Amino acid sequence: MSDVNPISVHPDSAAQKQQIVSQARKHDQSVSEYCLMAIEQRIARETEAERLDDLDIDSQLDDLKTDITAEISTATDIDTRQESLYGIALWELLGSEHSQEERSQAVKEAAGTLEDDLANLAAKDEGDD
Repeated sequence: MSDVNPISVHPDSAAQKQQIVSQARKHDQSVSEYCLMAIEQRIARETEAERLDDLDIDSQLDDLKTDITAEISTATDIDTRQESLYGIALWELLGSEHSQEERSQAVKEAAGTLEDDLANLAAKDEGDD
C-alpha cells in the first residue's frame, strides 16, 4: 500500500467546525470522508467550469444565434419589385385551370381574403410572442 498523505482541515471558527461535523453526520460519514467528498465535488465543479470556459460555449451559441437569425431574415426577405411578377405568373397559372367567371369572382373577393389572411398572420404573430 502506498503512503497516505493526510489532509488537514482547520475551520476558521467553532461555528464553521460544528457545521462541518453536522454535514458529515447528515451524510452518515466521518468528518474526513465528508471533507474529502466536498473537496472532490469542488474540484469537479471548477474543472467543469474551466472546460466550459475553454470551449467558449456561450460565444459559440451567440454566433449560432446570429447566423440562424441572418438566414431566417434572408429567407423571408421579399423583393417587392418582383412581387407583382409572381402575382402575374400565379394568375396565369391558375387562370388556365379556372373559367372566366371563377376568375372574376376571385378578383372581387381578393381584397377581403387578403385582409383576412393578414389579420390571421398578425394574430398568430401576437400569439407567438
